[in-house]
Amino acid sequence: MNKKKLITLIAITCISIPVAIVYYKRTQPEVMAEVEKVGTGAIQSAFFTSGMMTYKTQAKLSPEIIAKVSQIYVNEGQPVKTGQLLIKLDDSAAKAELNQAQVQVAQATIEWQRIKTEAAMRQREAERQKLLMDAGLVRAEAYEPYRQAAQAASLQADYAEKSILQAKSVVALRQKTLERTEIRSPIDGLVISSQIKVGETAVASSISMAGSSLMTVADPNSIIVETQIAEFDIGRIRLNQTANITTRAIPNEVFTGKVYNIARTTSGEGKTGADAKSLKTVAVQIMLDRTHPDFISGMSCDVALTEAAQRNAVLIPLTALRVESDNSVVKFDQQKRRYYVWQVKNAQAVKVLLELGYADEFKQEVRKGLKAGDEIITGPAAYLETLKDGASVTKVRKQ
Repeated sequence: MNKKKLITLIAITCISIPVAIVYYKRTQPEVMAEVEKVGTGAIQSAFFTSGMMTYKTQAKLSPEIIAKVSQIYVNEGQPVKTGQLLIKLDDSAAKAELNQAQVQVAQATIEWQRIKTEAAMRQREAERQKLLMDAGLVRAEAYEPYRQAAQAASLQADYAEKSILQAKSVVALRQKTLERTEIRSPIDGLVISSQIKVGETAVASSISMAGSSLMTVADPNSIIVETQIAEFDIGRIRLNQTANITTRAIPNEVFTGKVYNIARTTSGEGKTGADAKSLKTVAVQIMLDRTHPDFISGMSCDVALTEAAQRNAVLIPLTALRVESDNSVVKFDQQKRRYYVWQVKNAQAVKVLLELGYADEFKQEVRKGLKAGDEIITGPAAYLETLKDGASVTKVRKQ
């Protein structure tokens, strides 16, 4: 290629590139910045988490003896009253033991009557011998065996009487065992679960073995919300803190409540090894101001715990808020983050650093950096990512 052709090619390239750029810009859709004026209003800062419905008042019924289930009188979902008979265990063994104990009481009573009669006779003989001794008709050595016999008979009578009391205490224990064959409701409520069937053997708990679970009764009006809060967030939770509860079962209603209990141990308490390094949580319980008939134990819900509130705050949409970190710090958790927005001034984008306050799901309070009426760019998100300080904002769509 000669020199003349090379110069011609360069000239053509220099002319075609600007033309191509102009053509490209004209053919590409021009992005319109979404602009909104900064406003004022009320805002609440809330901590968002998930929770689960559970019953505050419930009783899990377990047997105190080992016996087969002979009868179940109620079904799941059935209302019950305090003291109502729910389950009957086989009582044949308990009745036999009670009858045996009652026979032992009768036998002990008869034996006591016999010994008491004999003791009275021995006492009379000893008294006659004492009279004779006092009259000088018998010597003291002759009286002594009668006195000792009367004393021994009296002790035997006392022992026999105490044997009656012991036998009666056995009767009371056997009676208690018989009563334990009847499982009654300790509270007014609903049967929310029944874990055993007629014919199965109910096993009492022991030190080394968990017993059978028979039935669970709960007060349906005692529904509460329980949530697990990560240990590093528990400082944001306090007693009597207001909570808003929403559920998928009743999506159009918001239920309010207050924190009434914060556990004093974490979920990972007592764990060792790898388990001890896992995230630990703290159980927090919320008492609802009102319940709903459709609430059931185990139902999931969303919880918003109010941390603070501001009535007349300068507010911006969260979509406008940007963040940048100090990249000179290696560790991310130690980097200082600065928050900013793009403000529109004289048709240009100006980066404005902010001091922030409370935030909710949609709005952010600004304490320094903006005032009501200022215009800021809220989107589109891709447009915000490409903005530079001083960039021209020629197309504005005010919201």
